[in-house]
Amino acid sequence: MLVDDAPGVAPGDVLLGCGAGSASDLLADRVLRPLTNPAQPQRLILTSPWLTVIDADDAAGRTPTCRFAAAAGPRTVPVRWRPIDAASLSRRIERAGGIVVPPLGLRRVGDVWLISLPSFDWTGPEAARMQAMVATLRDHASELHAARHVVIDLRGNGGGNSQWGDDVAAALWGRALVDAVDASGDGTLDWRVSSRNRDTICLEAAGMRTDGHAAEATEWDSLARRIDQAVKTGRSLLRVDDPPSASAPIAPSPFAHKVLVLTEPHCASSCLDVVDLLDRLPGTERIGLPTGADTDYLDLASAPLPSGQATLDDAMKVYRRRARGVNVAYQPALRWPGGVMTDASIAHWVDGLPDDRP
Repeated sequence: MLVDDAPGVAPGDVLLGCGAGSASDLLADRVLRPLTNPAQPQRLILTSPWLTVIDADDAAGRTPTCRFAAAAGPRTVPVRWRPIDAASLSRRIERAGGIVVPPLGLRRVGDVWLISLPSFDWTGPEAARMQAMVATLRDHASELHAARHVVIDLRGNGGGNSQWGDDVAAALWGRALVDAVDASGDGTLDWRVSSRNRDTICLEAAGMRTDGHAAEATEWDSLARRIDQAVKTGRSLLRVDDPPSASAPIAPSPFAHKVLVLTEPHCASSCLDVVDLLDRLPGTERIGLPTGADTDYLDLASAPLPSGQATLDDAMKVYRRRARGVNVAYQPALRWPGGVMTDASIAHWVDGLPDDRP
């Protein structure tokens, strides 16, 4: 993915091993055991760039050579280990991960339209940018419906407010269809009852109203009042029943071709909620890399600890019947072939996909 000052090695070459160990040995020693959960493939993707990073006092880890499989055949190259500061290491790890985070916007690269949504965390003054994005999609909906390739691009999206995802989907598929899909799922949950959670929900409601989500803010105001009453009666949990109120709609997609939903392992929190929605809308297909995964516990409240040295984040709610399982990632139907995920490389890949796939 990333080559620096290594004659004879090119991006795309495959690491076979270093010293006497195989690449699998290195993964186990340097990535799997200390850094991640091997049962979650998306975590391995995020942590694999640490494969060639060792502690400064790890003399045994400083293997003199590494072996690569290249187009011209296997090759053994010398390794020159060098110290690196934390900031430089962070930049290298990010580059080696191969995920280029795009700006928010609608862009056309050749015949491929990219709807880039790098975050759903648009609040306060920043909310206007997302509101403008939704308006842009609404204005271009007819053009996008007729396009050969439309990609909803979630590179870098770590979550925020999933309502923005609903707004994007409504601009493209129509509000009635999005509401029907939302109503076909079971959103039953329990809220943990406490005065701090009530205050957090009140603040969230105020932010939603500022960001232009008045209906959602009203719902959260009502929730805060219910939690306040539950506090007074000594309850520990507040059940909010939200069973399916409609069957999953069977409606044609307004798009002439499939809409591709591009994911990668940074997709977490409300990004996953939005993929839940997009996956159930007609005419969509997941491409890219596995998403992140999460538990049924969501919506964090924060509190400084008495020491002043740290902050505790704890979940306010738990889903009881969410369709997506705990710590289950979305796998793409079409997997990214490798290399850095730039606009140009994504467009080139998508443009080469066959039109007649099921």
